[in-house]
Amino acid sequence: MDSEADLVIDMIPYTEKEAIDLGGILNELKKPLIACSSVDVYRAYNILHRVSSPPYQKCPIKESDELRSRLSIEGKAYDKLHVEQQYLSLNVDVSIFRLPAIYGWPDQRRIKEYVDQIRNEGTVKMHPYDTKWRCSRALNENCAFAISLGIGHSGKHVYNVAEPIHHTEEEWCRIIGRHLHWDGEIVYDESIEINADANQDWFVDTQLIREELGYKEKYDCDEGLRRNIFNYLEAEQGSGGNS
Repeated sequence: MDSEADLVIDMIPYTEKEAIDLGGILNELKKPLIACSSVDVYRAYNILHRVSSPPYQKCPIKESDELRSRLSIEGKAYDKLHVEQQYLSLNVDVSIFRLPAIYGWPDQRRIKEYVDQIRNEGTVKMHPYDTKWRCSRALNENCAFAISLGIGHSGKHVYNVAEPIHHTEEEWCRIIGRHLHWDGEIVYDESIEINADANQDWFVDTQLIREELGYKEKYDCDEGLRRNIFNYLEAEQGSGGNS
């Protein structure tokens, strides 16, 4: 690590051991830290994935609300919870940004299922339990902008980052469809296997970062999604893909 650096930004804090190793260096060099965490640290995430049992966590979830008490489905290989604990124990300035489901090119995971069904089938199949489920999302460019606001911020801070509107899964599908000039049928199919408890929503409150850091979305979310979709389609066409 460059000892002349002004600060360290950890974009991929995966494991507790990595956090301990980096934390030791930061404490020695007295360098401030910005770390990208995830909203999966909240109890809702483990309920959603049936690692923990209800009662369900109320949404929107604030930074001070209950966190998970155990590892998530990813285990120790992706352990944001203990990473946060290690970083917040350091003797340097630390700002942690809990990020949501991020979309924006080159991401494909947030759009691929619906884009492919619309393009190939003309209809979308969805389990009825999934339709009303809500989660927090954010455009990648706005996440980057939020993180930049932590530069020069003294003390220990934790912020949720997400868009203020928490779309249901059906709404998200329809928004993607609108960009594809599609207003077709969503088929509700109970035979579709779902590996989550859709009774547990997973969206967060972002008032704190908006009040303390003056955050608001810098980049147009709808335009970012449109570019995401058409960059994906162009890449698929270029690769000869037919998902």
